[in-house]
Amino acid sequence: MTCLASVAFILVCVVLSAVTSTVKCGPIQIKPLHNVTVGEGQTATLTWDFTIPSHIDVSEMNDMTVWTETRTSYCELMSEGGAHHTFCYGDFVGRAEVRVTWFPRSEGNRRRRGELTLDLRNVTRADTGWYEGEIKLHGQDIRNGKMFLRVIGFTCRQGDGFSKGIGAGVAIGLLLGDGLVL
Repeated sequence: MTCLASVAFILVCVVLSAVTSTVKCGPIQIKPLHNVTVGEGQTATLTWDFTIPSHIDVSEMNDMTVWTETRTSYCELMSEGGAHHTFCYGDFVGRAEVRVTWFPRSEGNRRRRGELTLDLRNVTRADTGWYEGEIKLHGQDIRNGKMFLRVIGFTCRQGDGFSKGIGAGVAIGLLLGDGLVL
């Protein structure tokens, strides 16, 4: 790798790290695991890690939601009386699922850890953008974390075999260290 390519790679990593938002205040903490890049037609799995102090009864966590940037499409997981119900709206209907996974309580730090996950099937370039994971406790204590979903795709024109966009895609892939994935 040349010096210029190394510097460019480091800058891209710093920028991607800086654009991932985390909220770490209050008793509940939520943090996106990482930004996601997938190809058109694939399933994007977006995951937020969260921690809850042990004194909070998790049955009191009555709403977990994953929103698009415009908040026109979203899935929510609602808890009522210990039962969980999921609902999806907008462009998420029929192609998205939201779930929560709980991990054992840590003996040392008295906190519980979980993951809020959105699986978005058959993604298109229109799905590229910011997604926000949100946890509500009694509708009062709200915590959010944002991550970026990038959907890439290749288009071919009849006659030349490749579009102008594939050159940029290969260059970005090489810059990020992903190489060419077909």
